[in-house]
Amino acid sequence: MPVMAGSGLIGRVVEVNRTNAKVEMLSTANKSSDRIAAAVETKGDKEVNGIITGYDEKSGDLILGELNTDTDIKKGDDVVTSGLGGMTPKGLLIGKVASVKKDDYGLANSVYLTPAASLNDVTVVTVISRTIAGD
Repeated sequence: MPVMAGSGLIGRVVEVNRTNAKVEMLSTANKSSDRIAAAVETKGDKEVNGIITGYDEKSGDLILGELNTDTDIKKGDDVVTSGLGGMTPKGLLIGKVASVKKDDYGLANSVYLTPAASLNDVTVVTVISRTIAGD
């Protein structure tokens, strides 16, 4: 289940007990964790799909990689959950594009995004639960 703080996604519930839940933050260093499927909403109303693949501790930016196209992505474009993979609903705000960088070989782009919510100072969260119509 996705976890929101303020106006942005900060992580997802990975374990639930009787009295508490464990949330894996988007900024986790755990490389084996499931990643969030995301989409950049470009000014041309075209979505560019990718996956949140990491976190830059120096800048505090999330890294969006494995992009499905080389559409022109601009600073300030919104990044939201894509809904692909069924892990999160579509359209939850993750952040805004801060910069776009090519990899060391100049072949693939990585998008650095400023999170919509603070990943370091969280006091109140909202857990998003999916329900099936009619239940």
